[in-house]
Amino acid sequence: MVEERGEDKEKIMQRIRRQSRDHARTPMPWNESDQGGFTTGQPWLPVHPKHQELHTELQTQDPHSVLNYYKSIIRLRKEHETLVYGDFKWVMEDHRQILAYMRWMEDEAWLVLLNFTGEEAGYELSCAEVAWAEQAVFVIGSYRDHSYRTTGLERNGRLLPYEAVVYRASGMRE
Repeated sequence: MVEERGEDKEKIMQRIRRQSRDHARTPMPWNESDQGGFTTGQPWLPVHPKHQELHTELQTQDPHSVLNYYKSIIRLRKEHETLVYGDFKWVMEDHRQILAYMRWMEDEAWLVLLNFTGEEAGYELSCAEVAWAEQAVFVIGSYRDHSYRTTGLERNGRLLPYEAVVYRASGMRE
């Protein structure tokens, strides 16, 4: 049919692939069984080749898995109104690698630092943030094998590639 209208099949397929999201998805691997427990049939898309190492059952059992990390940060947000309703302020707005912001409400303040690059990123807190940083307590970080300082945030610090860290201080106002 396509050839009858004079359209090249490969060009049509390239156009479809550009617009399709299929190349960026795989069926959700629930367990290590064939097809990852997604289906007993043949799925439209192939199951990820590492589904036996990355499936949900294993993620649930590993306290340091990506799944459990996300559950932790979702729980944190649900348990602390400041993270949802608190005033918002960008920190280090011009930094090329780090997205950083503070949220505060009443006498509670939070600092979130996110390195969205594959390279280590240095940062320097401004004078206004230094007093806050000295009171800060580490809450959660994305690297399980990294030793985080539990209290006090360094004025000049570094984030590892793709690292996310959250700090909290009480008794402080913006």
